[in-house]
Amino acid sequence: MTTASPIDEQDRPYESLTRPQMRALLDHLSEREREAVALRFGAELSAEQGYHAARLATLSILATLKQALGDLDRIAAWLMVSGMINVAPGFIRTTNIINGCSDLFVAVLGERGRHARSAVGMGGLPANIPVEIEAIMRIAD
Repeated sequence: MTTASPIDEQDRPYESLTRPQMRALLDHLSEREREAVALRFGAELSAEQGYHAARLATLSILATLKQALGDLDRIAAWLMVSGMINVAPGFIRTTNIINGCSDLFVAVLGERGRHARSAVGMGGLPANIPVEIEAIMRIAD
């Protein structure tokens, strides 16, 4: 079994959180996913396992926001979620996987958690992680 390579976060030319009224979390994945083995949905993993992996990444996003904002009530609206899924050829259930993210945002934030989204299957992701989620939200003063 091949293990994923570590993700180098030093010297990155971008910010994960930007602008006072708007926040973007980029390349967000859970700590558990950072150490994941190289697995793909439709080969080694099922869509049900993907739903759980997307929830783990979402919990990590919420933890990052809680730390940065002090209170999740400062999130005025969740605007966009982009879900990228490491898939084997022919796997078409990407939306089922990212439902794990969308469902959790709505469960935690209610109507403020509803959002536009994309769910795209990829032939590979950084460090061969199974799911990567990017999110954009509006922050209240």
